[in-house]
This record gives sequence, structure tokens and C-alpha cells, in this order.
Amino acid sequence: MGEAGDGFMGVMPYRYYYDTSAKAPMLEKIRAMRPEYQSTAYTQGFLTAMLFTEAAKRTLDAGKPLDGKNLKAALNSIKDFDTGGLIGVPITIKGNSIPVGRVYRADMKAQKMVAASDWISLDK
Repeated sequence: MGEAGDGFMGVMPYRYYYDTSAKAPMLEKIRAMRPEYQSTAYTQGFLTAMLFTEAAKRTLDAGKPLDGKNLKAALNSIKDFDTGGLIGVPITIKGNSIPVGRVYRADMKAQKMVAASDWISLDK
């Protein structure tokens, strides 16, 4: 977008790959495995795998079969889940969604999206 994109703002639920403003141990692991820039789509997939693993674990720990109904119930039981900094606050799944985000602003000189707000949670 070049210069015209400077100041563009949008909401993103994930911390950007290059964001080192706060402790993010899971993001540090990703950077160690993949030192080249990874898009937020990569982060989304990584978090999805983390959440599926947690839902499967909860389902199996409850002695229930791994089926869609039980996995959905387990997913929606997740409260205050630590994403290792992929999202900047612990998350609670509500209605199969994660009602958390942060406003970012494009800084075209730095070629980065920079935080323009703190983390916003709509589940409160």
C-alpha cells in the first residue's frame, strides 16, 4: 500500500510475529522454529491446533468419545486459557468464538502494524 496505507487501522486478535512489546513464550518458540516472518494466518493455525488439543484433552479426560458434540462442548468450556502470548490476554471461548482483539495502526515507514490500543475483551 505504500505511503497511502500509513495510519490504516484495523482489529487483529493475534499478536504480530515481530511484536516483542510483551512476554510471548509461544511466539518466541515459533520465531525459533521459523526465523522468517510468519503471517497472522500462521498464528491462527497454530492457535487452532492448541485449542483443538486442549478440547481433545478435556474430552478424553471426561471419558467421552472424541466426536463433534463433545469436542464443541469441551471447546466452549475453555476459560482464561493462556495462549503463550499469541493473544495478549487469557482467552475464554464463548459461542465458538474468541471475543478478543486489539487495534493496530499501519506504520509504513517501519513496515509494521503497531498497537494502537490495549487488548479489548468483549466477554466481560
